[in-house]
Amino acid sequence: MTKGTPSMGKFNKPIHIRCRRCGRRSFHTAKRRCAHCGFPNPKWRKYDWLKPKKLLR
Repeated sequence: MTKGTPSMGKFNKPIHIRCRRCGRRSFHTAKRRCAHCGFPNPKWRKYDWLKPKKLLR
């Protein structure tokens, strides 16, 4: 099998579908986990590095 563009033609099934909790197209069908909110985890996915840092003046 060759690498590159011919191989990319096989990726025609949706990997991410719509999430039941947040409604975004971030639910990974194989991992069964939402990349945006972390569903089915009861706590929402949240990291401190997602928020912009406040500038100290």
